[in-house]
Amino acid sequence: MSDHPPQRIPLTLWKKGHFRQLWAEPGKTLREMLLAQGETPYQGPFRQLNCGGLGICGSCKVEVKENGEWWERRSCQLRCFHPIEIQVE
Repeated sequence: MSDHPPQRIPLTLWKKGHFRQLWAEPGKTLREMLLAQGETPYQGPFRQLNCGGLGICGSCKVEVKENGEWWERRSCQLRCFHPIEIQVE
């Protein structure tokens, strides 16, 4: 058993033109990591009305930068394995 802490993955969160650096545990979902660090992928009424990460409602969508382009992804289905840049409203 190793005494080293698990490797953390950098998440760059863009929100209203400003960014914040967050950190994720490998393999955790983006939704889990956002909520654990006081951020949310949910907007408006979806903050209260959502499926809780089951992947059936689509209310946790965020913009994810992949290969220089922004794509809409469900944060509950995106696992953190490499640095991620995201944008929320």
